Amino acid sequence: MTNGFDARLAEVLNAATENIRRTVAANFIPAPKVELPAPLLEGLSKAVAPLQSVLERLDAMMPENWQGQRLAYKDMVRLMQEGIPLAWVPPADVIRQLLAAGDAPSRAMVLDDCRPEVLASCSKALAAVTDARFSAQQTLLEECVRMTERGMFSGAQALAANVWDTLVRGLAFANPA
Repeated sequence: MTNGFDARLAEVLNAATENIRRTVAANFIPAPKVELPAPLLEGLSKAVAPLQSVLERLDAMMPENWQGQRLAYKDMVRLMQEGIPLAWVPPADVIRQLLAAGDAPSRAMVLDDCRPEVLASCSKALAAVTDARFSAQQTLLEECVRMTERGMFSGAQALAANVWDTLVRGLAFANPA
């Protein structure tokens, strides 16, 4: 049973997610391949050179596992819409394998086959948390990693869901706007 606040929070989160999806999708339209003469390419190269620092700054703002990887963001959005989280975890090579997998069962197999790399990536991401306000959640999520390593998938999922729910509720109540 949900109360009015839960329903409103879900509505706001859904609207925000849809807005992000639309924005990302609108910015990743495939461009047609064009062959340009060498002199024109040199001129273009000089013209866009000042943008290199901007691109480097944008890349530095991406999650660590995306930085410098030239991943197919448009296809990544599709995977994230399927419910596969790709920010900070898993490593870029696992993301590439997920992108190459043709269907959901194949992607599930990639995740299963790459479990040690994914869990190591989770541990690395959790070790990077330095804000003391999240230390309780960090400890619980580290336990989720250990439970998953031991094959206790249901328990790890239940604990992770509880941490997520507590975190979202805490953020929402701390700053409802």
